[in-house]
Amino acid sequence: MISLLFPIFLSSLITLSTSAPTNTSSNHKPPSQLQHFEINHPDGINAIFDLLPKVCKKNGKTYKVGDEFDVGNLRYTCQEFGVYVIAGCRTHTGKPLKLGDIEVIDHVKFHCLAHGTSVYYRETACGQKGEVNCDKVPLPRGYEQAVKNEPIETTEAPPAHLTHVNGKELPKGWVLIHGGTKDAENSNHTLSTHILMYHPQLHHSAKHA
Repeated sequence: MISLLFPIFLSSLITLSTSAPTNTSSNHKPPSQLQHFEINHPDGINAIFDLLPKVCKKNGKTYKVGDEFDVGNLRYTCQEFGVYVIAGCRTHTGKPLKLGDIEVIDHVKFHCLAHGTSVYYRETACGQKGEVNCDKVPLPRGYEQAVKNEPIETTEAPPAHLTHVNGKELPKGWVLIHGGTKDAENSNHTLSTHILMYHPQLHHSAKHA
């Protein structure tokens, strides 16, 4: 008999709320939330996902799969199994921006950039007396550093051994980061351990990629 122990990492995105109309800069990266399950079930993978949340919760509010919501200057989309991703940004005036957008509106330059799992948002006053020319406003420093450190981002699908467990394909965005077996304490059973992580890559919109 095999018992399945799945420590599952769930993406729990946080954001710094910013409302100032100019010279605002922030970057946001999802930390990991660890959840443990121990299941003795022939269809262990599906049983695990059946136990995961069916809705997203953020700041005391509940959202269904596909719902979009704002927190600070970020726009989120609720995904399956209680996880959510950053879908874009929103300016202090309420205008939505896609990941990869760079716009100048009323002497304010807006950056909404993504690299890997991080989003970099900045508003910079420009083009008026005593301010830098809007064309000279650089990219957010954190974004430039991230691209420098990791200049090549792959859009290829992860290899099959990271997206399948016991022959079953994991839902999109989930990958296997560790697997193994060990003897269960006070039992003759073998304990099969897997660590799964929801790890979506954030990409620029096609227009600005």
